[in-house]
Order: sequence, then structure tokens, then C-alpha cells
Amino acid sequence: MPIHIQAKAEDIAPVVILPGDPDRARFIADTYLDHPRCYNEYRQLLGYTGSYRGRPVSVQTTGMGGPSAAIVVEEICRLGAQVLIRVGSCGAIDPELRLGDLVIPSGASSVDGTVRALTGFDGFAATADHELVQHLRRQGTEQGVRHGQGDLASMDLFYDKREGLLPRLAKFGVAAVEMEAATVLTLARREGIRGACVTYVSDLLSDASRIDARSAEEATARMMDVVLAALADI
Repeated sequence: MPIHIQAKAEDIAPVVILPGDPDRARFIADTYLDHPRCYNEYRQLLGYTGSYRGRPVSVQTTGMGGPSAAIVVEEICRLGAQVLIRVGSCGAIDPELRLGDLVIPSGASSVDGTVRALTGFDGFAATADHELVQHLRRQGTEQGVRHGQGDLASMDLFYDKREGLLPRLAKFGVAAVEMEAATVLTLARREGIRGACVTYVSDLLSDASRIDARSAEEATARMMDVVLAALADI
């Protein structure tokens, strides 16, 4: 049994949805899964397994940032996870994005120390599983959900004061920033399993505007409708 995810292999479904926030993990399990069962509460890294349209699905909290996400992903991979989808929020750089829009990236650049430690060099940009991305984007389009296709960048700092960083990222096609996607995708690549990310825009970094609580709930619902419909396709 791993140290932090105190579960057995039979507790974890092959498909694992990875929110950072334990409250979001609980919401997803209670709202979308049939017969969800909590298999981990240690350190509030809440984990649940249930089913969606008859298919086993787990929802596992990663916590905030690359180091926490790396612990969780390492341990659920030992327990047999085969498909990882990070879900959460992001801060938009792309001026075309609005609050509540989804971002379905083809990859995530690392502006963090966790991926550097994992790979042994700076600047690795992990790519998502191409087929997963195609299914997610098709569902976004079919459901009429506004979604951007630029890449993400994962940061160590939520309050990053470095001057000129965001314009430099935008120049290279980064649409939004967050804190866990690069770690999740890097470990998925290393382990030879499938990984992807879907985030919703919670902040517009150009003017420091932030989504309100009700709109965040609605964006989470749109995000999960897209993710679960895409999983039903694969």
C-alpha cells in the first residue's frame, strides 16, 4: 500500500480524474458517479471510485502544485491507473478567452521545479495523448462549449511577480497558466500511460478579474460534461 494514497490496486479504476481541490473531488464523485466509495482520506487527498454509464472511474485529489501532484500520480500509477485527466482551473493569458471558458491543451510547458527534477533538465513541455485531446475537443464542439486550444504552462508560484513572464509565454502559444498539468502529463509520458488536461478559466490575468462562485460551479459542470462524454468514447 502506498504511503499517501492508502488504497489497494482493486480500489482504483483504470481511468482517474485528477482535480486539485478535495471539495471538487467530492463534488464530482457525488454528482457524476454511480455508487461512489471513498477509498482515501489521508491528508485530505480524497479519492473515490464509482462508475459512469457502467464504466469504473476514480476521482483522486492531487492537492496544489507539482510536488503534491507528483506524489499522487506516482502512487496511483503503482496501483494500476492507465488514463489520467487533470481537471481544474487556470488563469488566462490569451485575450480571446473569457471567464468560464474551457482550455483543452495539446500539452503543458513546465515553468516549475518538479518537472525539472523528474526529467533532469529545464523546460520540458509534455504533450497530452493525441486521441484523448481529439475526443475532448470534439465533445466541447458538439456540446457548444467555448474552449481554447492553446497550451498551458505550469508554475510553482500562484502569485508570480516576474516581470514580462506572461507576455513571453503568450508569444509561444501558451493560453493559460496553472500549477499541476505539466507534472501530470510528464509522469503519464514516463509511465507510458495516457494523459490529458481540461481546465476552466477562473481568472483573466490581464485585468485581475476572477470568476464568481456560481459561474465557477457552472464551468465545472461544463468541464465534467465534456470529460465524461469523451471518456465514454474511448
